[in-house]
Amino acid sequence: MTLRFRLPPSSQRGALMGAALLLMLVTGLFLAGWVTVMSTRSIQVSWLEDALSRRIALENSRMLSWETVMEHAFEPDDDFAGQTALLTGGKEGGLSTNGGWKDLNLYVNLDTPETLKTDFPYNPSGLRPGPSFMNRQTFLKPPALEKVDSFFAHNFLKSHCPILNGDLITIYKKPANYAGELNVHNNAMSFNVYGRVVVRHPPSLFVQTTSKVTLPIQSKSLYIQSYDAAARYPIVGTTLDGKVLLPSNMPVVPSSTGPQSQASPSLFEGELNVVHNKDYPDNSLWNKMVEEAYDNIEVFTKSRSQTDPWYMVQYSGDAKPRVLPPSYPSGYDNLFRTLYINVANPSLKHLRISNNGSAMDQIVFVGQTTAAEYEAAGALSPVIILLENTGSKWAKNIAFEHDNNRRIILGVKDEYSLTSKKKEQPHQMDLSWAGSPILGQDTRWRMTFINEGHAVFVGLPDNTVRVINWIGGVMTNWSFWRDIKTAPRAERLIFRSDGSMPTLPIVGLSYATLLPRDVWLEAFFLPDPPPP
Repeated sequence: MTLRFRLPPSSQRGALMGAALLLMLVTGLFLAGWVTVMSTRSIQVSWLEDALSRRIALENSRMLSWETVMEHAFEPDDDFAGQTALLTGGKEGGLSTNGGWKDLNLYVNLDTPETLKTDFPYNPSGLRPGPSFMNRQTFLKPPALEKVDSFFAHNFLKSHCPILNGDLITIYKKPANYAGELNVHNNAMSFNVYGRVVVRHPPSLFVQTTSKVTLPIQSKSLYIQSYDAAARYPIVGTTLDGKVLLPSNMPVVPSSTGPQSQASPSLFEGELNVVHNKDYPDNSLWNKMVEEAYDNIEVFTKSRSQTDPWYMVQYSGDAKPRVLPPSYPSGYDNLFRTLYINVANPSLKHLRISNNGSAMDQIVFVGQTTAAEYEAAGALSPVIILLENTGSKWAKNIAFEHDNNRRIILGVKDEYSLTSKKKEQPHQMDLSWAGSPILGQDTRWRMTFINEGHAVFVGLPDNTVRVINWIGGVMTNWSFWRDIKTAPRAERLIFRSDGSMPTLPIVGLSYATLLPRDVWLEAFFLPDPPPP
């Protein structure tokens, strides 16, 4: 027998009402929570919108600061108004020029890190290791950017000769009127570089049939200072032990030797015009001599003594020059003229040599022959020697005799070919070494060499055990290669930095002051941190 119990109708209705009330409570709690979350989220979005606007304004201000300096500060003797507000569209970024600047010239600035007081923030190395000349310009937040955090845009404008900071071989953009490729790799023998090789303009090393360039120069590192997103100009180097050397992945930082000319005032195209820049003299070696004593050599002068700082000798008939050029007598006239420069003579001034072909066929730098002379030469003031070949005939050979410890800045310029209105095959210039080294078989020659326009062919002594230690470096905008016939050892020609071979302190102007400079920007943008 089964017993069944039934709840009265009123009890059923009470249960349904309880369930409905519980459902309403849960729904209310859900709706209240959803409204609270949405309200909180809307406040968060509003805050994020303000934060994003401030961040965009800061980034715009940072880029505006960088562009302002890059556009205005690299021109010589530039003026930029102070106490001026520069704003992007609306209030999406801007800066105050603070004090601005007047007659700013980075190419003659003498403020080295050693002469500066505490200057924070300051990166003592940055793009290039070692000291540099420096000028700091600081921008501030303009008052119009009310909702943007205060900031300081520190712009460190640095300048230095790349050779003194480790760029021992720097290859610049080839001249516009030169046909073919800038050759540092074809039919060229390797040599050692205890520093960095820098390529400023990769297309200059390529022609239509070139797919890849492998530099035979054996170096510690390779830097391609040009942005090539499509990788159209692949260049690799060679390590000191003969293996493949990939370029550094260091970011490309634009640098400049200054405007090239009135017709081509470009700054960041990787061009080189520092030997004799008539339009922009501030970074021109020719014009750096004005502040000191110098001699002009334009015609053949036979009357000087061989003990003078420089003298000239004319050879004819059976008389041969003391130092024979590599191809002599082929390519030379019967009348042969040589300019001898006694490097260790304390009375040697800077030299401006303008050669139209009739003044000289050869220049011989006479060095030191004893250890005492070599040591003493290191304390002599640096000297600038400039050769500007202005005619269709030119000085074909520059020879270096014995050793040299005096700092020489040798600049050569093929003015005739560079200013020609037709595609030129530039004049070849042979570099050669003669005489006996002071120590064993190692010749030491301290020099910075700057080549504009010449095809420079580097020959070595016939004695295959002889080694040339080139203490300094090379800046060139046209071909520079070692004779392929001078034995296979890369160690026969070694480039070493000036700082790696210390000598006595210099008397007179510093080496860095006389050398041509690269200028670059290192920017530090520092917003004020929020309060704790």
